[in-house]
Amino acid sequence: FLDLGENKFTGTVPEEISLLNQTLDELWLERNMFSGTFPYQFTKLRTEFLDLNGNMLTGTIPTFIGELKQTVSLYLQGNR
Repeated sequence: FLDLGENKFTGTVPEEISLLNQTLDELWLERNMFSGTFPYQFTKLRTEFLDLNGNMLTGTIPTFIGELKQTVSLYLQGNR
């Protein structure tokens, strides 16, 4: 479990978070100020819960998001 929500982090979502894939059941990154697109490296995550809502991510939802095989709950609302 890693909760980094509501911290006013800026810039792109750190791809290095995907290196924590063996230890995270839940990843909360909601309501920061992350920008850019959904990182492809997140497809390596084995988290069941991923919350990126309320950031400033842009673009369409990428097709590779289907590679998140372990993810049961994915929250992307409130982005651009």
